Amino acid sequence: MTRQDLIEVAKWKWPGGIVRQYCKENTNHEVKEISRVSFNSKSDRLRIGVLMALHGVNWPMASVILHFAFRNRYPILDVRAMSTVGGSTSYNFERWMEYVYLCRKKAKECNITMRELDRSLWQYDKDKRASA
Repeated sequence: MTRQDLIEVAKWKWPGGIVRQYCKENTNHEVKEISRVSFNSKSDRLRIGVLMALHGVNWPMASVILHFAFRNRYPILDVRAMSTVGGSTSYNFERWMEYVYLCRKKAKECNITMRELDRSLWQYDKDKRASA
């Protein structure tokens, strides 16, 4: 992943500019090296943990990066999706893995992609809030 890729991911996840500004503090070399370590690791803990060494990357941003690097392996952490499943947005590795396993199971049961599941969880919460 390049620095520009990171900035584009931030733009997609957080339309406001502050996260993009933080992401711009990373050098291209840092982003490439850290993402290479993440993407080549077999450890889920290392994959997500090392990404958070980058400026502007926290649990939700790291989950987006992993989602797009490994399309059907990782869901995107999002307050709407977490609200749908009754999960906490106080993220840590254990909670993240719990959510990952839940999403993998549900996507498989429903025969849909992880992206389709993410969108459905997000939309359900949006619709529920709109009708409240």
